[in-house]
Amino acid sequence: MEKINTLLLLVFFLLNSCSSTPEFVKLEDLCSEAYWGETIVTEGTLYLPLNKTNNKVGFTIGIKDEITGVKMPNLKIFASVDETKNCMRYLPISYSEMDVKVFDNNGEVIAFGDRIRVTGSIGGADQDLCDLWVEKLEKINKDRKE
Repeated sequence: MEKINTLLLLVFFLLNSCSSTPEFVKLEDLCSEAYWGETIVTEGTLYLPLNKTNNKVGFTIGIKDEITGVKMPNLKIFASVDETKNCMRYLPISYSEMDVKVFDNNGEVIAFGDRIRVTGSIGGADQDLCDLWVEKLEKINKDRKE
């Protein structure tokens, strides 16, 4: 019986330690060293930054807080030809907002101006140039999270 109790306690501990909820971080705080390498959650709307990059693996797009005006231009999204969840379509060399197709975790297209919740990990060169690597994209309602 003691072995069963120990085993149940171990399983309970492992489940609780593996199911931690990522911390919500405001856009203006994303590049803080405290979050480097951490999985976080933030919210905002998509925008096309002036310095756009498109490569074989993914695409850099921006996320902004429409109320405070804070922008984070380095949202890294996996690009795919046939996937439709938490990714985007490859883009031609010359493109506009009309060409951008980003998909949320349900496979629905996210339009520029839609409010989204992003789960991802922070990395990059330094505090002035950090990246948010997307793991999950969710459309959310217009209510702002504080």
